[in-house]
Amino acid sequence: MARSKSTRAPAEPAAKRRTGTSTGGPTRRERVEAMQAEQRRKERRIRLIAAVAVLVAFVGVVVLVQSQRGRIDQTAPRPAGVTEAAGGIALGAPVGSGKPLVELYEDFSCPHCRDLEATIGPTLHELIDAKSATVMYRPIAILGDDSVRAGAASGCAQTGGQFLAYHDTLYANQPAEGSGGFSVDRLIEFGGQVGLTDARFTQCVTDQTYRRWVQDATVAASQRGVHGTPTVFVNGAELALVPGDPNAVTMLRDAVAKPAG
Repeated sequence: MARSKSTRAPAEPAAKRRTGTSTGGPTRRERVEAMQAEQRRKERRIRLIAAVAVLVAFVGVVVLVQSQRGRIDQTAPRPAGVTEAAGGIALGAPVGSGKPLVELYEDFSCPHCRDLEATIGPTLHELIDAKSATVMYRPIAILGDDSVRAGAASGCAQTGGQFLAYHDTLYANQPAEGSGGFSVDRLIEFGGQVGLTDARFTQCVTDQTYRRWVQDATVAASQRGVHGTPTVFVNGAELALVPGDPNAVTMLRDAVAKPAG
């Protein structure tokens, strides 16, 4: 007997059975992945905008701080005898006397400054005592707060009439760089070693009365092109003296003896 034909409907394509949609559109998984990718792009944009905002704010703060640091306070207290803001301490022949001008930029925390002082210090003392030159000391602070405190204290010593003795005492007792050895108590103690025992000196050092003077002197030095210590000028020309070099004394004396201009 003949077998009857099957009446079963043809099978649907596999892709249509799985998704219930045409094979031309994105799958559910693809749609989810697309949404996740878009979310990641949005998050990256937000992070980028935030980073730019932080950078702009940071740059603004840096510019503000630098502009403030670059200003010299014309009204800040100055040591006795200092005639201009950020000016130096002049010893020996009076400024404007026509005698040679020796300028010494120094940082009391700087070991090379101490070494140069040991090399040419006696010669500078001779020039000062004989008034054969104007020797202008310009304490600045490159090596941190120790330098600022010591420089300010040297200004107190100048006002007390003992700058040079105090200057030499600071170098004789120079602490390790960055050690905090130029504390207020130690700086007051050094004053006692050179006869500065009055309450005015103690208060001046404690209050750091001339702190801004040292900071302004550092700014002025940088504006002049001085970026390290020690730096020596004779009649406005920089003199390359090497600490510990015995020829440094001869070079200094020759420069002082040379007619200005």
